[in-house]
Amino acid sequence: MNMFIDLTKRNIKLYLRDKSTVFFSLISSIIIIALFILFLGKAYINNTVELFSEFGEIDRTSLQALIFSWILAGIIVLNSISIPQMMLSRIILDKEAKITNDFYVIPFNRNILGLSYIASALFVGTLITYLSFLIGEAYIFMISGQLFSLYTHLLVLGIILLCTTSFSSLMYLIYLFVKTSSTIGGLTAFTSSIGGFLAGIYISIGGLMGTTKDIISSNPLAHATALVRSVLMDSQIESVFKGIPSEVVKSFSDGMGVNLYVGSTQLTNLHYIIVLLVVTLICSSVSYFKLSNDKLN
Repeated sequence: MNMFIDLTKRNIKLYLRDKSTVFFSLISSIIIIALFILFLGKAYINNTVELFSEFGEIDRTSLQALIFSWILAGIIVLNSISIPQMMLSRIILDKEAKITNDFYVIPFNRNILGLSYIASALFVGTLITYLSFLIGEAYIFMISGQLFSLYTHLLVLGIILLCTTSFSSLMYLIYLFVKTSSTIGGLTAFTSSIGGFLAGIYISIGGLMGTTKDIISSNPLAHATALVRSVLMDSQIESVFKGIPSEVVKSFSDGMGVNLYVGSTQLTNLHYIIVLLVVTLICSSVSYFKLSNDKLN
């Protein structure tokens, strides 16, 4: 146990010591916030006001808070994968420096080393992602005076832990097959760019059609984002669109990707949770067998 704790502390300290690594872990969130401030937020707000204009005037500050909650959900999910991704890049750096081989000659279960990488990614990923949620909530409070309930905080924290666990196990498995540190930059760029589309942040999944919509709606990133959105936005949607026909409000939720569909089947929060748990189970199992059979390089 002492070895596990010491290795976990080592990984956390090495990550926090490198300021550039911490910055690039958050680059996706920075890009999304910049896009929201520059044009995405205003475009979504204006489109929504126009969509519901026949039902009367909508309070723009409450609507702005709602749209930012939609954006915030995406930020939470991308942080829950990008931060563990950069944390777990320590695996490759240790391999290149032959530090892994030094660990393997010590008489201890090599799975402890793998668990230390994942534990450090879970701790830092959950902590920073939750802090980003608190910062987002502070912004929402400044523009609308609204705060999320304690119950919402607990739900969000639980979802963050679930997402961080699932995506940490996925990234850990990927990094077990990566040999050189030059690959880290490519994986980071992929997560920053493609991850935003798969999560339904840069474009709304509800606006897609046919097979493309079904494929994107089926990926774990979209499920995680929809799960967070349902927690953050449900009560706000009821408040902002009070008095507007439910079918019209549902159409808005569908269009914004708050509700996901595969074919004609609407997915539920239970679907999202099961998918994230299955990803964790499969990736953890494959990683265990891969690590157990690893040979020294």
